[in-house]
Amino acid sequence: EFCKEQGYRPFEYTLTPRYKGTTCLLKQTEAGGPVVSVTLAYIRDGKLLNCRLTSPNRVIPDIYLLHQGIGGKPVHVYIHLERLDISTTNVPDLKKVLMTDYERKDKMLSMWDKFMLGEQQTQSAEKASWMSQFTAIDMNVKSALLYQLLHAIVMFAAASLCGCMDKLLLSIKILFVTVASCHTLGWVMNSTSMESVPFETGIKGIYKATTGMKRTNCLDKCKSK
Repeated sequence: EFCKEQGYRPFEYTLTPRYKGTTCLLKQTEAGGPVVSVTLAYIRDGKLLNCRLTSPNRVIPDIYLLHQGIGGKPVHVYIHLERLDISTTNVPDLKKVLMTDYERKDKMLSMWDKFMLGEQQTQSAEKASWMSQFTAIDMNVKSALLYQLLHAIVMFAAASLCGCMDKLLLSIKILFVTVASCHTLGWVMNSTSMESVPFETGIKGIYKATTGMKRTNCLDKCKSK
């Protein structure tokens, strides 16, 4: 509805921009500096994960899913940067600039979907030309695992020197059980993982469940009246 009100075709792959919040952020850039729009395409097993908003196959990668790729099917990330010409003083113009930019993002992701799943999949030359606009984000799994291992060694060495190894092990157990339980509960309730930060999946799952119950109760009351 918001897209139609602004004179745009409803977006199929992206949400509408948060132009009011962006206005606040732009106040911090009055001294100068570029404003860059970022578009990300997440590909796993030859499929676009951030596909249509209404698609049952849509998956937004989070911490859990990205770590799954270390031992399973990796998630390939492609990035596209576009510099925006934004006025820091004119809010209506900012809304238009952002809506136009999100329309561009929507078309970009639509093309990704066509190349990954549609009839254009076999046109390798056209696909290669399209993908040349994007930069693949290389993930060094060996370095990531090495950093985690070194981090663990430092923690255990410090705990050993301070004589608090038991407390460290207890803290790890409590944290693991808490995070795992919260994540599993949220995943069961919401059928998806949203772990950008610890406990997010559980908190959002409980929130959606409670708000859904409230809506149901309100509808029942309205019907009874």
